[in-house]
Formats: sequence, C-alpha cells, structure tokens
Amino acid sequence: KMNDDIDNVVAVTSESIEKLLIQEKLTTVGGKGRSRSDAWNHFTRYLDGGRMRAQCNYCPTNYACDSNTNGTTNMNKHIDYQ
Repeated sequence: KMNDDIDNVVAVTSESIEKLLIQEKLTTVGGKGRSRSDAWNHFTRYLDGGRMRAQCNYCPTNYACDSNTNGTTNMNKHIDYQ
C-alpha cells in the first residue's frame, strides 16, 4: 500500500508552479479579451527565456508565438497534419 502512494506523487518545483501561473495569466494576449485563432484550442502558451512560445497539447512540438512578430499559421498547419 505504501509503494502505491509513492508512485502517485508528482514532483512539484518552483519552476513548474511558475509555468502554471504564467499560463493562467496568458489566457488572453494583448487585452483583446479572447484568442481569435482556432490554433489556441490545441496549444498552450508559455514563456521561455522571456520569449512567448506555444506548446502543442498533443505532442512535444512548440512554436514561437509572440503576437507582434509571429502568426498562428504554422500552428494551424501543424494541427491539420495531425
């Protein structure tokens, strides 16, 4: 019984907590109130070294997704190929 409880423990680090908090803050970008692209139904935003990135919810692929310099076309094409 004791070993079963240990197997279910998930390591929580300050970095993983920080990523979760950043993801919550990034639910809307640019103050528009909502994300307009369907790509955001399949990707999760996060900060990586101060740069905005998007991680596919189904595989480890990630893309740059800064709203000023990158679009969502590459993410939409990725979802179409899946």
